[in-house]
Amino acid sequence: MKIDDAKFAELVAKFLDVPYKLGGMSFKGMDCVSFIYLFNKLYGVDLPEGLGSYKFIDYQEIYKKMGAKGKEIFADYIRSFTKEADKPQKGDILIMKNNSGEYMFAIFIGNNNILFNDVKLGNIVLPLSSIETNYTEIRRIE
Repeated sequence: MKIDDAKFAELVAKFLDVPYKLGGMSFKGMDCVSFIYLFNKLYGVDLPEGLGSYKFIDYQEIYKKMGAKGKEIFADYIRSFTKEADKPQKGDILIMKNNSGEYMFAIFIGNNNILFNDVKLGNIVLPLSSIETNYTEIRRIE
């Protein structure tokens, strides 16, 4: 995916400081599933409706009801329309697992920084190195 730097920066700024809200799907509050989905949709990426029998809205419900297992299913959804990459580039989706084995998602925004949806702080920019993770998978939308 070719990145328009100005449009990308504008979208990152729009997502900053949006609070975390489980099941939320607006700028009043969003969770990590809707954060990844909405960012890409608003950037103009034509995302698939779902994976197999699951539609995107199902991921929201699965995540609300199943927590960590729902995040695992959402990771498979991301993998269904992206390809693995060796080094992150602006716009890549990072699928990470924290030290407890729970999936986390972020968008690489350049300069070793990520846009991350934090349960306590909402959408924030963090250095990639500040995330405690024992696994990171870089996924690129072609």
